[in-house]
Amino acid sequence: MDHSELLQCDVELRAHPIIKRIEEELAAAQDFVFAEHLPLFEAIFQSDFAMLALKLSLNKIAANPDYQLGRFVMEGTILGWTLVSTEHFRVSIGIRRSTWAGVENGRPLNQDSSSTPNEPKMDPYPFDMFLGILSASELTVEKYTAVPPRDESEDYRLEYHSKRILTAGDSMYLAAGTDLTFSSLQGNMVYMEITGNPRISLLPRFDLHNKSFCGWISGDPTASRLEILTRVLADFDYKPGVEVVERLTHHQDHHVRWNSMRHLLRMDASAGIQRARSAACNDPNPDLREVANQVLAQLPTEA
Repeated sequence: MDHSELLQCDVELRAHPIIKRIEEELAAAQDFVFAEHLPLFEAIFQSDFAMLALKLSLNKIAANPDYQLGRFVMEGTILGWTLVSTEHFRVSIGIRRSTWAGVENGRPLNQDSSSTPNEPKMDPYPFDMFLGILSASELTVEKYTAVPPRDESEDYRLEYHSKRILTAGDSMYLAAGTDLTFSSLQGNMVYMEITGNPRISLLPRFDLHNKSFCGWISGDPTASRLEILTRVLADFDYKPGVEVVERLTHHQDHHVRWNSMRHLLRMDASAGIQRARSAACNDPNPDLREVANQVLAQLPTEA
């Protein structure tokens, strides 16, 4: 396999020595395990690759004011730019603005200490991550570990791991589905983020204040977006959307199927009950069958 064809970056960056090293490690790895390549990620971070990419882009912008960065995303106070994309990981640089008061695993924190329904929760990433600080006055990071229950009588719990103050040149590794962080930043931060492919489909969530287990979230971004879509349709009681939501109750992802059934029950009780009854008997996922039976048991007998 020609791994150079599976590595995407600007043409001008392909001559950089770090690109050759990336291609060599991709070619040598039969089964790519993210955690086994941390020295490579540290070398990428410590090199001048990000600075070279920035200089090249600034030159292009100076020559053409309408020039647009490729693979650039913007979300609230977070700006991100992917420099390299491979079959196993992506290398990006990002900026968090000074209005960002803190973050837990990439999500802005609510500065209000009171608990609200929309307050962000703590949950691990569905992918492995290497985080390197390119520029920051001071970033304080508390690291936790999500510990699975020993039996069905217990829930997931958070175990405190460590606290670090990170400045320019520091880096850390976060394991998919296991490691969580709670951080506070003084000033702005520029960072490099190297992320693996998503590999955890269901992630535990924890309360921001008491760190107790409070539910689950899908590790699949597509499934999460579909859940948001069906929830919005249900919140607005958008009747023309009933057919769309009903179709999603047959989605291949059981998280999408169940969330769509929940929202269908709100939009059209009759259709929702019919799908729940079908799922209780025939859904291929045993957990979904169980929860569908639990919901049906709570409905009035005439339903």
